[in-house]
Amino acid sequence: MSHQLPETFIPFLDSLDFSANGTGTPLVQLWPEKIATNASGYESTVPAVNLYQRFKTQVTISGFRQKFLNWLREEKHVANEAVVDAILGCAVGASSSGLKRGAFLESAMALFREAEVSHFFVFPNKAITKPIYFDGYSLGEINISVLSSRCERARSDYAKLYTKQLSGRFALQSPDFKHIVIDFGTLSKDYNIYSSSTWQNLILNYFEQIARQHFEFMWWHLNQTQVLSAPFNVNFVDVENLRSFMGRFAQSITIYLDFSQIPGGYVLPEGNDLILNQPGPDSESFTRFNEHRKKYRLFEIGDSELGRTIHTCAGFCQQAVRFLESGHDDDAALYATICLEYLFSEEQSTAEAVCTRTAALTHLRTANSYSEAKSELRKLYDARSGFVHSGKSVTHAQAGRLVVYARETLRSLFVLHFKPENRSQGFLGKWVKSLDFIVAGFNAGKTAENPVLEENGVF
Repeated sequence: MSHQLPETFIPFLDSLDFSANGTGTPLVQLWPEKIATNASGYESTVPAVNLYQRFKTQVTISGFRQKFLNWLREEKHVANEAVVDAILGCAVGASSSGLKRGAFLESAMALFREAEVSHFFVFPNKAITKPIYFDGYSLGEINISVLSSRCERARSDYAKLYTKQLSGRFALQSPDFKHIVIDFGTLSKDYNIYSSSTWQNLILNYFEQIARQHFEFMWWHLNQTQVLSAPFNVNFVDVENLRSFMGRFAQSITIYLDFSQIPGGYVLPEGNDLILNQPGPDSESFTRFNEHRKKYRLFEIGDSELGRTIHTCAGFCQQAVRFLESGHDDDAALYATICLEYLFSEEQSTAEAVCTRTAALTHLRTANSYSEAKSELRKLYDARSGFVHSGKSVTHAQAGRLVVYARETLRSLFVLHFKPENRSQGFLGKWVKSLDFIVAGFNAGKTAENPVLEENGVF
C-alpha cells in the first residue's frame, strides 16, 4: 500500500529540531531522563531527548499524529501517539531537511514487514517446580537456551551478559507471534546512518514503544487461554493478578526476529519501574485536556441521574477506544455498542431503538442526513451482532465508526448537562420520549424546529 505525504507536512517536518534553541517547551518528549544499569550493576544516566518546533506551521503535531495513526492502522501496525512520535523522531534523526524527512517517512511507510515476536516475563523469584506448557506458553523456570538462541539470532549479547542473573528464575515465556513492524534496518543502510549512536537510540525507542503494545497483546492472548475455564473456577492463571500485582517487580523481554534484509533483530528488556510521562503546563496534551473540560464544563458533572449515566457511558466509550487503538476491533465494536444500548435499548426492537435514536441525536455531526446515519448504524449494528452471535469479526473501519457514534452521543450528553433542570431525576426517560418524537418526524419526512432539536442535544 502506497502512502504519500501531503506537501503541507514538509514545513512541519522542516521546523523540528532536537535542540531547544530558545524555543522553550518541547513539542514532543521522545523519552525522559532515565537510569541505565549494565550487567555489572553499574548505573549511568541516559539524558532525555525531546523534539522542539522552531517555527509555527499549518500542520500541527496533532494533525501529523492523526495521519500516521490512520496509516499504521491500515497496515495492521500497532498505533498510539508514542509510536507515531518515535517514528517522527527517526525521521528527524535521519536528515536535517524537511523534504528529505518527508521522503524518509514515505520510504518507512513502504517497509512494513512481518516479524517473529516472542516475550519473556521474568520474576525475581527462583522457580521451585517444573515448567508448565500450554497453548505455546511456558510457565516455570526460564529456558535460558531458548533465550540465548533468540538473542544470538538477534545478534545481541543480552543473554550472555545476564545469564547468571536470570538462570533458575520463574518466568512466563510466550509463543511466537507475528506482528507488523517497520524495517528501519534497511532504511539505515539506504541512508548510511546505521553506525550513528543517536540513530540507534531512536530506532531502539521505536521498538520499545511497539514492544509495550505487543506485550499488551500477549496479555490479552494469554487471558484468552483461560477465559473458557474461569467461569468454572478451573483456570490456573489469574492473568490480571499475574501482570498487575505478582509481576510488579518482574522484567519483560521482547525479541524481534526475521523482519529485515539486514541480519539480526532487536532485544528489548524493560524492568517494571514506573514509566512516567510528565507533560508540562504549556504542553499540547494538557492544553487539549483543559480546553475540553472548559468547553463541556466537565467539572459540573456530578452525582445526578444524567451525571451517573455520563460517567457510565464514558467508561464504555473509553474501553472501546482502548480496544480500537490496540487493534482489538471486535471488542471495540462491542463496547461502543454497549454504550449506545445502555442509553437507548428497549426490551423489544432494541436494534431499531438504538439505531434510530442514535441517528437522530448525532446525524448532524456524523452523516449527511438522518436517513444516511440510520442506514449506516443498522449495518454497523448487524455487523456487531454477527460477531456476538456467529463469531464473524467486524472490520477496523466498522469498529471505528461505532466508536464515533458512541463518542458523539456522549458529546450530546455533555451539552444536555449544561442545563441544571436536565440533572433532575426522571429527565432521561422524558428525553428519550422527546427523541422518539423527533425520530417519528424524521421518518415522516418532517424536521423539528431548531430550538427543539438543540434542546434535545441534536446539533
